[in-house]
Amino acid sequence: MIKYSVRPAAATQKLLSYCDGARFAMPAKFDHFKTLEPTDLISGQTIFSALDTMEKHSDDKLFYNNLEPYIHGDEGSMAKILGVQAKTPAEMLVSFAKIYSSKLSSTKLQLLETNTEIKLISPRFTNHAILKYGDLMLHTTIKSILSPFMSLKNQDINIELPFDKRFYGKYADKFETVYFDTNAFAVTIKKHASESNLISHVQLNTPLPVQQQITAAANMLPPDQLSISNIAFILGCSERQLLKTLYTIKVPASQALQKIKFQRLKSQLVRENWNLKKAAADFGYKDQSGITKLFKNIVNLTPKAYREQL
Repeated sequence: MIKYSVRPAAATQKLLSYCDGARFAMPAKFDHFKTLEPTDLISGQTIFSALDTMEKHSDDKLFYNNLEPYIHGDEGSMAKILGVQAKTPAEMLVSFAKIYSSKLSSTKLQLLETNTEIKLISPRFTNHAILKYGDLMLHTTIKSILSPFMSLKNQDINIELPFDKRFYGKYADKFETVYFDTNAFAVTIKKHASESNLISHVQLNTPLPVQQQITAAANMLPPDQLSISNIAFILGCSERQLLKTLYTIKVPASQALQKIKFQRLKSQLVRENWNLKKAAADFGYKDQSGITKLFKNIVNLTPKAYREQL
């Protein structure tokens, strides 16, 4: 069974754009993420790996302090970006959990409700060093979406972090009024007296379809490296296991791979004014005939005819 943690490419792309502006050279393995659509799914660990690379090689040892507002925007803007609307802090937290779980990450979330409180929980099962950035980003995001209600008193909000203060190193001081070493990232907010049953109809952690997980793994590869064996490696399974999974969902492997290539190729052509020569080179084709063949297989049109229909 395939289980692959994913998130949209948008945050990673913002980080890479920041690096370009700061003239900080990231390794070539990150280059192709710039060519994806912001909504394209990639590994949930990519952003953390990129941040870890910056920490290890940047002369600015507190680079995250400058990068953070670039990714998240000004206080309050994150709620607008996510489309979160709420009249109370508790309602805001529930709305955020729904959107985060369905659109931003496949990280497992839990919501608990009592007569007086709402609690959002994100369990942690490993303390790999790069995961500190996950807690940093989630902490910043929640602070941002709650900023319209920042008249909240300390007794109205409680934030818990999964690991001890040493785990977060030089960034530990960014966490104000939090409890460390609690085995989960958790936020508890007081409800208004009139609020009840805020989570009764909330569904979290809907399983991501297998094909989307496979596509997310494929998006970790440069276009000229797209193959079933390489995608299996990214997923952490054997090629045989991946073929069996595709057979189970009644999707021929060749068809799955062609559709993945087509979507990536189409996006690049639209973005780069239909430069077929460059696209052919980027995708590992000897010439433009390979692109024409792919288009005919998927949409039964030549690239030119397809472009004219857009």
